[in-house]
Amino acid sequence: MAHTAITALVGGEVSIATTAEISSTSSAIATYQVPGYLVAFEFTASYAEYGRAVAADLGIQLTDAFTFQSGQILIGSGVQLWAESDETGKPFTSKLSIATWEGENYSLHTHAYELDPLRLVGVLDAFRIEEHATGLTMTPQDPKATLPAIDPTVLQELTGVALLQIHPRTAARENDLPARAGTRVRGGDLYVDRSEDADSYILVGATTDTRILVDDGCHDDTLLDALGSLEVSWGS
Repeated sequence: MAHTAITALVGGEVSIATTAEISSTSSAIATYQVPGYLVAFEFTASYAEYGRAVAADLGIQLTDAFTFQSGQILIGSGVQLWAESDETGKPFTSKLSIATWEGENYSLHTHAYELDPLRLVGVLDAFRIEEHATGLTMTPQDPKATLPAIDPTVLQELTGVALLQIHPRTAARENDLPARAGTRVRGGDLYVDRSEDADSYILVGATTDTRILVDDGCHDDTLLDALGSLEVSWGS
């Protein structure tokens, strides 16, 4: 069995065990409503250079850097082209800004449209960012004002098998889970979610519900072994 542990951005540690190979790269996602802004901000933590890689993929140069909370923040902005066009055929555009905090082994980034990148430094300053052995946590400086917008997520790739989208079991999510019993496996109740595009699976354990998005080309025997052995937990 392979094992890994990932720190969730909101706190707590996600533990995964499976017979499949676990990729060394994972992501933790949290979404918060920050005072002074109408839109919620999504924050993603991953390996140290991840924020830079995201900015490069978006064609954004990180032009300024600041020392910030035992790490550094890099910021930049660029132009986002949309598929829609105006009456002359010119594509609609938006200013896209990104800020990434970098620690020793992990990074955290967020983005916003039509917002000066310096404002994102203020957004990150609404949190206390801490680095741990298995990831980052971000704690609101004022938890009564800075509130979670949706439940947090941890993403983990099982190499050549599937992507795991892991959520904590909360009262808000219970209504979205199947009411009937699933197929009993090592990690809880397993369900098949059939769609026109591709089947996916949902593993409901004691502390998590995990959507399993199967990779194209994954052999049935490999998938069955991975699903049957998979255990996921979300500890405090």
